[in-house]
Amino acid sequence: HGAEELGCERFVGGQLAVPELPEPQIALPPNITMKLCQQFVKFSLGCEVDVKEAYFQMQNATYNPSRNASAVIVRLVQPRVLVRIYSSGFVTMMAGAFTHDVLLQCARRVAALIQKCGHAEARVEGFKITLMRSTTDLRFPIRLEALAYRWPCHTIYEPDICNACVFKVLRPQCAISTKSTGKLMLSSPTMDDAREALRQVYPIFLGCSR
Repeated sequence: HGAEELGCERFVGGQLAVPELPEPQIALPPNITMKLCQQFVKFSLGCEVDVKEAYFQMQNATYNPSRNASAVIVRLVQPRVLVRIYSSGFVTMMAGAFTHDVLLQCARRVAALIQKCGHAEARVEGFKITLMRSTTDLRFPIRLEALAYRWPCHTIYEPDICNACVFKVLRPQCAISTKSTGKLMLSSPTMDDAREALRQVYPIFLGCSR
């Protein structure tokens, strides 16, 4: 089999370069839609935080110095958001399919909680949604072995460890966890990136259907 057939087209600097995917010749059916399920956010409080003291003063907080002495975990209840606050003032949040405004309000709630813990200067800086995870169902089975064989530069497939094959799209940046049932989880910076990546890979996955 030639390199082009396997999806590996060239070497750069002695290392295999990930090639661009071909322009799809088969359109994505309109009945295949995506559902946003998880989002990751980062921002800074603009000050250092005494995480141990914050743990003692906040509700729904967890602090395990034997595992990570530089971070405290806080669980917001309404809406449900998992927050990790680092002593440097860096904060990450893991949340569901909420709007940008709701996530920003949660970040401001975190800053207000830290203000009450003796850090009056705490505020939200550099708020950014860094990753979105969405799911979809292609409604046909996929031969993961064939997918990994034909596109080795784009895939990570270790069936002894995981029952999914990860397909990586370079532009737009997107990682697609692919199950043999045709169910996908897409991880990308934006939903638009996920939709474009799905448009590009649909013919590839269809070509590896059972």
